[in-house]
Amino acid sequence: MRTSTLLLPVLSALLANACDTELPCDGDYALNTTSVRKRFTGPVQSGPVHLTSYKTWTASTSSCWSDLTDGLRALDSAASGIDQDHLTVESCLDACEAAGYSLAGVEYSRECYCGNTLIGNNQPISDATCNMPCSGNANELCGGPGALNLYIKDNYPFTTGPAFALASYKGYAKTQCWEDPDISNRILPTTPSTPLNGNAMTVEKCIDACTADGYSSAGLEYARECYCGNVAYPIGQSTDISDCDMACLGDASENCGGRNRMIVYNKPDTPVTVTKHGIIQVSNSATGASLGYLSKNALNAAQYAYTPLEGNALTIQLDVPTTGTTAAGLRITALNGNTGFPLLGLVQGRDSTSASLAAGSYNYVYVAGVNGAPAGSVPQSGANSYSAVTGLARSSESDVWTLTLATGALVPQWVNPDGSSPDFALFGQSTAVYGGGDEAQFLAKYPAPVTPLSLTFVETT
Repeated sequence: MRTSTLLLPVLSALLANACDTELPCDGDYALNTTSVRKRFTGPVQSGPVHLTSYKTWTASTSSCWSDLTDGLRALDSAASGIDQDHLTVESCLDACEAAGYSLAGVEYSRECYCGNTLIGNNQPISDATCNMPCSGNANELCGGPGALNLYIKDNYPFTTGPAFALASYKGYAKTQCWEDPDISNRILPTTPSTPLNGNAMTVEKCIDACTADGYSSAGLEYARECYCGNVAYPIGQSTDISDCDMACLGDASENCGGRNRMIVYNKPDTPVTVTKHGIIQVSNSATGASLGYLSKNALNAAQYAYTPLEGNALTIQLDVPTTGTTAAGLRITALNGNTGFPLLGLVQGRDSTSASLAAGSYNYVYVAGVNGAPAGSVPQSGANSYSAVTGLARSSESDVWTLTLATGALVPQWVNPDGSSPDFALFGQSTAVYGGGDEAQFLAKYPAPVTPLSLTFVETT
């Protein structure tokens, strides 16, 4: 059947009217003798799409991940300040970045989660499972039911896990997962003297570092952190092992604690200790008269002196056994002293001819800030506060202290390079504190008045 030429104006008018009302108008139209067809040349929207990047965030190569496997969230922190009725991928990523996280995920159209490790046995799943549009932007995908679209900030080297809590290593046995909520008062008080790369953290590296520093306990937290001590964590504050749910960044098959959760390893038969804080009273050992307190303000060469003002006293921390009468080889941490060298130890004196102390020798040592070495170690050639200030290479020792539990008497002991323990006494000139093997020889070399000294630990908290 042929279309009459008389109908062409009518059909053209109908098309124009339709273009003004209901039909999309960004194409062009053609009329033939059998039908009227529309040819649409604009883009075709096929539904919500997966956003691949935003600012410094990129989508994970495996973009869709399972969530709540074994009841564990893949990312452990729900983002704060999120309007769930208007969620977008961008608003979720901004919220996680503001909170300091490097992983973010959107789920079930309206949920936003943050973290730094993928927790539990959550794994990549089919992208088709992340099929729900965002509540705040129907053109973006925001995960699915039990399915998370994952984003990574600055190519953060995240891990999944953990699958395994290492039972023991080099005589250190796993204890429990412990609560560690106070970053200013960790349940294990110190970090290794040789810094570890958190992005390569493993249980073995942490234990090795704590062993090298002479500690009997090692703890791992937040996938990348290592702490050392001597069983100083609060007994009874253990929590379910599932709370330690982060894999080590250096080995995703190992457990490295969790957020404010530390997995602790101890040597067998390690005595239980308690952490104490206090100050050190300085007295004339000949008369018993108090001279003041070891000062937080070091002298010009970074060696410690004493002050009559208790308000200027050096505050210290030490781990004390709960049984016995004395504690030897103690490590003392100065909390308000030299932050670069936080351990209270002994450093070879400037004019000493060697690191050996003995009767008949004027050689001497300072009380100063040092790095850690196990108790009984010979003098170490590493950095210390005195060498850092003066540029003079001098040996040092750290775990030199013996505490009498009943009286608080605190006595240091130097170890000579040959491993021998010489007779040792503390003495002062002006307010400076020295130690040596022969006070008379020191006085002959430096004739200013010398005062024999004794130290006493005074607990404050």
